[in-house]
Amino acid sequence: FDQDLSVEFRAGGRGPGLDAGEVTLDGRPMRREVNAKGAVSYKLGRDEPEGGLRAGGNAWSSLAIGGGAAVPASNIRVKLAPFPLVTQPTPGSSVLRTEDLNVIMLPPVPDVWYRVSLTGPGDPVTASDLGEGRWVFPRGALEALGIGRARLLVEIEASCGDCTSGGPMRVIVSSRSEMEIALTLL
Repeated sequence: FDQDLSVEFRAGGRGPGLDAGEVTLDGRPMRREVNAKGAVSYKLGRDEPEGGLRAGGNAWSSLAIGGGAAVPASNIRVKLAPFPLVTQPTPGSSVLRTEDLNVIMLPPVPDVWYRVSLTGPGDPVTASDLGEGRWVFPRGALEALGIGRARLLVEIEASCGDCTSGGPMRVIVSSRSEMEIALTLL
């Protein structure tokens, strides 16, 4: 699993990150980091909370901003990329390169971008989305990959170009989650 969120508040979308006071995501405090030039960013990293934000029916979260000299206190709804819950294939499975490979997970969250690919010896292959949390690598698609270790990669991205803040502030947020499952190609 890999899931990281970084938030910066900038004047007019440019310049160094501004101090926004205490910032929380759904009540979880974000780490405040100040670089050598004084720019401020807020981070919530891998497995915070343990296991990260799981798949569900709603990608929206609440970002509470304590406020600072140049950033007003507010609450903003933001769209974040959740981790998928993959039920098939299981980690460590062996996969025949001459057969279909079905990937099944909980149905995707609406308005969130998903990509499922497989990498191994040879060129990466991308699965076809069948909808409702089902993807398939059709028969023959995996033959371009060699025999040996491979990894199934599920990438999820979410963004909102104008998240609502309930005030004059305009917020642009994007987030990304990745999950890898180790497989063996036969």
